Amino acid sequence: MTNWAPTFERKAALREVEARLARDPERVDLHFNHAYLLAETGDTEGAKQAYLDVLSRVPAHVEALNNLGRLLHATGYRTAARSAYTEAIARHPNHPLAHVNLGNIFLEAGDLALAREHYQAALALDSKFAEAHQGLGNLLAELGQEEAAARHQRMGFRDRRVMELPYRGEAEPVQVLLLVSGRRGDVAIRHLLDDKVFRTFVVLPNAYDPEAPLPQHDVVFNAIGDADLCGLALDRAVKLMNHTRATVINPPAAVLRTARIAISRRLGEIPGVVEPVIANRSRDVADGKNRKYRVMTIAGGLYPLRLTADMTDDQHRTEEAKFLRDMPAVLGPGPMAALAKIQETLGLDYAGIDFGLSPSGDVLLFEANATITVAPPGEDRRWDDRRAAIQRVEDAVRKMLMPVRLAIY
Repeated sequence: MTNWAPTFERKAALREVEARLARDPERVDLHFNHAYLLAETGDTEGAKQAYLDVLSRVPAHVEALNNLGRLLHATGYRTAARSAYTEAIARHPNHPLAHVNLGNIFLEAGDLALAREHYQAALALDSKFAEAHQGLGNLLAELGQEEAAARHQRMGFRDRRVMELPYRGEAEPVQVLLLVSGRRGDVAIRHLLDDKVFRTFVVLPNAYDPEAPLPQHDVVFNAIGDADLCGLALDRAVKLMNHTRATVINPPAAVLRTARIAISRRLGEIPGVVEPVIANRSRDVADGKNRKYRVMTIAGGLYPLRLTADMTDDQHRTEEAKFLRDMPAVLGPGPMAALAKIQETLGLDYAGIDFGLSPSGDVLLFEANATITVAPPGEDRRWDDRRAAIQRVEDAVRKMLMPVRLAIY
C-alpha cells in the first residue's frame, strides 16, 4: 500500500457514512463521524457545520465541542474556539483534554497563570495525560525553566517521539521533518505546509532520543527560530541534524547566530543600514504617520509582504499596493541592495525583515530573524493585495521544500 492510500480510505469511509445517514438521519454517532471525516478529508467549513449540527442535537457532546474548537482555532477564530472549550469544561469538568485545549488558548494569549491552572487541572484528573505535560512543558519554557520544561516534554512525548500531521493529498507527498521547540520562539510555518502536498512529521529535539532513528523524510525545516528563547532546543537540534543527509532549511547552527544583540550589531555594519535604537521623534519631521515595511527572505529571494500603517486610510492602502506590486521601484536601488546584504548576513533560508526608511534612504532596521510571521489577512476586500503577496510567499515556500528525492532518513 502506498503512503497516500489512507486519503482514499477516508473518502470511501465518508461516502459510506453519508449513505448510512441517508437511511438513518437521526443517528448522532453517524453525524459525528460525518463531521470528523469531513475534517479529515480537508472540508473544514463543511466539518464546522457538521459539528454544529451534532451540537444542535446533543449540546453536551464533548468530542464535538473539542473538535469544533480545534477547527475554529486552526482557522483563526480564537474567541469562538475558547467558547467551545469553555462550554466543554462547563459540561464535563472531569474531561482532561478540554482543560488542555483551553490551556493552550490561554498560553497562546500570554495568560500563563490561567494556562497553568488548566494544565494542572488536567494532570490532577490524569497524572500521565500526555497533552497536559506537553502544554506545561511549553509554559515552563516560556518562563525560562528549560530543564523542567524538557522534563515535561519528555513525559508528554514518551510514547510518541514523532507527531505525524494528517496528510490529505492523493499524490505521493513531500515528506517534511519539522523541528519545533513548542514555544513562541518557533516559526509560524504550519499553515504554509499544504497538507495536500506535504506529509509532516513534527519532532521536538528537547524530547527526542538523539540515538533514535528519524522518520523517513525528504527535507528538514527547522522551525526553532528564536536564538534567545530557544538556545537549548537549538543546541540539541544541531546534534540531531548529524543523523540526516537531507536538505535542512534554516540549519539550527545558523539560527543560533541570530541572537538579537549579536545580529543587530552585525547587520548594523552593513552600509545603508541603521541598527535599532530607541528615541523620541517629533511628528514635525515627516507627515505625522509611521510606516513599517515587512519583507520575507526565502531561498535567496526577497518577497514584499506588507506595509504596516493605518489600513483604514486610503492613502496607506494605495502606498501598500504599490509596494507589494513593485518593491524595487518604491524602495529604490540603495535600500534594495541593503536588504540583499541583510539577507546574505542572516544566512537563513526563511526569515523576515521589518524596517523603515530614513529621509536619506537608509534602511532603519527594526528586526530581522526567522520568527517574523506571515499572518493570513481578513476577508475584507481591502486585504486583496496582501492576499496576492502571501500567495507568492506560499509558492516560494513550496518550491523551496521540493528537493530532488533521495533515499534519506
